Amino acid sequence: MATRYKFDQRHFIPRYEALDDPAAGVDLLYTNLEERILELMHLSFRLVTSATVATRVVRVTATNGSVVHARAVGPNTQTASQTAEYSFGVGNASLAIIGTILNRTSPLRVGIIVTALTTVETAIENIQAADQVSAVSIYFKQWLSTL
Repeated sequence: MATRYKFDQRHFIPRYEALDDPAAGVDLLYTNLEERILELMHLSFRLVTSATVATRVVRVTATNGSVVHARAVGPNTQTASQTAEYSFGVGNASLAIIGTILNRTSPLRVGIIVTALTTVETAIENIQAADQVSAVSIYFKQWLSTL
């Protein structure tokens, strides 16, 4: 039987974390290694694609072992030699160009609970060796709870 948590909706600690950039050609991976109960609110990062011709599709997944808690897909594909800012968060999807950078926002469902050993990761379809994920930030609500 799954553990049930009782959340005090009035008491949470906002947690913002800037993550290290993964190596070129490697997807982003965040793992909650602590005994804390988090609600994923927002994940953002920049993807700079190499000149290698391929159509990339950005996906974000939250899993705990083999259990998938949530999946989200970027609102559009990204091709060679482009820079795009991705934001996955509670809210609506949009696509905009500001200067020369594409800004892409995709919705996350409300209530994605991230407990110990839960991972939040990207799975970029057709990622190339020189593609780079950078400027990674993640925002959670850390709930004060009782079991």
